[in-house]
Amino acid sequence: MNQNNSLFSLCRNFREGKYGLLGAALILSPSNFARAAPLVPLAQRTPPTLRVPHVEAPPRLGSDDAIWAKGALISQLGLARGEASAGLKPMPTQVRLLWSKTGLYVSFRCRDNAVYVPEKGRDAPIWKGDVVEVFLDAKGDARQWIELEVSPNGDLFDQMATLTAPPQSNENRVLKDEVLSRDWWTNLSWNLENWQVSARKNLVVPTTKTLASPADWRVDMRIPPDALRRLGVNEFGPMTLRLNLIRYKYLPTGDPKKPRRLLAMNWAPVQFGNPHISPQAMGFVQLMPPVTAAPQPKTNTISP
Repeated sequence: MNQNNSLFSLCRNFREGKYGLLGAALILSPSNFARAAPLVPLAQRTPPTLRVPHVEAPPRLGSDDAIWAKGALISQLGLARGEASAGLKPMPTQVRLLWSKTGLYVSFRCRDNAVYVPEKGRDAPIWKGDVVEVFLDAKGDARQWIELEVSPNGDLFDQMATLTAPPQSNENRVLKDEVLSRDWWTNLSWNLENWQVSARKNLVVPTTKTLASPADWRVDMRIPPDALRRLGVNEFGPMTLRLNLIRYKYLPTGDPKKPRRLLAMNWAPVQFGNPHISPQAMGFVQLMPPVTAAPQPKTNTISP
């Protein structure tokens, strides 16, 4: 997609209210029209893969259970691609994942100094403030995916997106404008049943050595088997899912009259401002089979 079409696609998202005036200001900045070194298109890169271990007894949400340390670790999220991320550095963010037959467990640990939460309430546009997000495509065909967001205050946002035609993405794995205008549908009235979340702010340094690092706020969630409806199953098992993990942090500019600057971070690389329309950019999460204990060798007892 050429630069004009890319600009149109992003501005279209801003016009729909997804990213607000700040995003529009960043996109229309003159610096966006003079790139020093273009990035390799995402279509030429392989999305990341993560192996997630199984646990029989899942961890308690919001707890310091040592079982969290057994989860697959993403030690840091990367910056969203594009000029809007120029000059920024990702804030320390760790994510751990585990699974059992009753859910996929995700824990975000976010270092911070002051949270920014301008929107509150269920299904409010909480992405306009600090938030963590999970995008999940259970079938992996980019035809239907869910978006789950949680603010540091525990506000929840969930919606389902559906394509009524086969996906067509540009060189950076963002859905093409003609697909968005004709075949992309979102359902904000949809709620993920049995979704469980814990959000905690102003955390102290954990005393348990098995935890990776302290976090100033933390979100744990259990994504229930209800998210697997398209697969026709009612529990998790060894399988491969498409998924992305996102954190938004709004940075103060030093001038209260100026809008904050969005620091967008992600696990699977996506273009700035486009994780919700980049299903083919999601990474691969492999839910590994349960580890069975090796049988103990039999010992012969000789009676005296």
